[in-house]
Amino acid sequence: MSKKPNVISIHIAFEESGATENGRYHDSDEFEYDFFSFLKGDAGVITSHLYFDYDPKKHPDFPDYRSAWGGNIDLPIGGQAWENFTKINNDAHFVATNNAYDAVTGDKAADKYALSHGLLDRLPASFIYVSPGPGDMDTFMGKDGLLVEAALKEGKNIEALIVLDTNGRWAIECAQNMGKEYELTVAAAISDFLERGYPPKLSDTPHVIVAHGGTFDNAPRAHNASSQEQKAIEYRAKIPKAYGPGTIFIQVVDTEDNAAVLNKRYEATPEFKSFVLSGFARAKIEGLITDPDYDVWANWDYKPRYNAKGKVEELVVVCKQDHIMPTVRGDYKFKAGSMLRAPDERIAILSGKQDINTHVRMLRKAGFTGEITSYQHPQSKRVLICAIA
Repeated sequence: MSKKPNVISIHIAFEESGATENGRYHDSDEFEYDFFSFLKGDAGVITSHLYFDYDPKKHPDFPDYRSAWGGNIDLPIGGQAWENFTKINNDAHFVATNNAYDAVTGDKAADKYALSHGLLDRLPASFIYVSPGPGDMDTFMGKDGLLVEAALKEGKNIEALIVLDTNGRWAIECAQNMGKEYELTVAAAISDFLERGYPPKLSDTPHVIVAHGGTFDNAPRAHNASSQEQKAIEYRAKIPKAYGPGTIFIQVVDTEDNAAVLNKRYEATPEFKSFVLSGFARAKIEGLITDPDYDVWANWDYKPRYNAKGKVEELVVVCKQDHIMPTVRGDYKFKAGSMLRAPDERIAILSGKQDINTHVRMLRKAGFTGEITSYQHPQSKRVLICAIA
């Protein structure tokens, strides 16, 4: 039977559910800035803010999902929307399952392929495992659990396991469950690691950072960034800066470049749409949109669009009807489409799909000067990259 994990630190700003009693979140100030940048046209700047936890008890003016959305929609928002989506559509977003689709192309399949082709040989005998932005617990246990279990069976010593996430509940649940399952010393932190960097080193033991999904490739295309690629490089550069030479970065990346495949993967199911549109609902419950009856689903739709030149899937919100959005910074006018003009639209999320050569170039520029090895199943567009700083 598993023993209780040795929890060396749980650094959570505010409460596990996310908001304080006055409805504020750890990133509320940043969200306000990014939300209005998003309204003005910056692409992908609100992505990390969509994983917040909504607790009706802490938002008395919005006591349920319907009031948060402003209509008759009764679907979760924020982090709960993401959890709802992944549970219903696990094969479409590569959550760790045993279905046929995942058997070759998913993150878990990329992990298995790399493990069977020498990945563990590149890891030190003892290391600290850091998981930045793993998402919900089921996803984390299915993907990272595979690597942790394989390393332990190989005789590796995981000195500690650290989970970082913008969603504090996920960070705690992931760390505690992994610690319990594998009898590990664990730590959890609510952390905007992409922008603010990483916690200090626990010891001189090498750190191995493992990232599944598109966390490092969802970089924004904003007015204050020289380019989306440069922003992605900056995200990666914070790793060797924090943990020094010898740090290992393992990332599973998606190199799919078929527009039809990608647009199908990100199709506008109600569950996924509720996640993408969550920025508007959050703006309502935090008082940035000042009309409590503002109807998000009546005013906005969602569509996926692949940008072949930029090698990025754009998750686009589209204005459905002419309307005025009243905000704490004044009114914003939006127009629906007509025969003479396209509808107003904004890009909520950017999901990079760069090829392997681009990833290697970004890693080199980010300070990974050691060996870079990639593992790719011949039938898959998913690639596991192991880079040494």
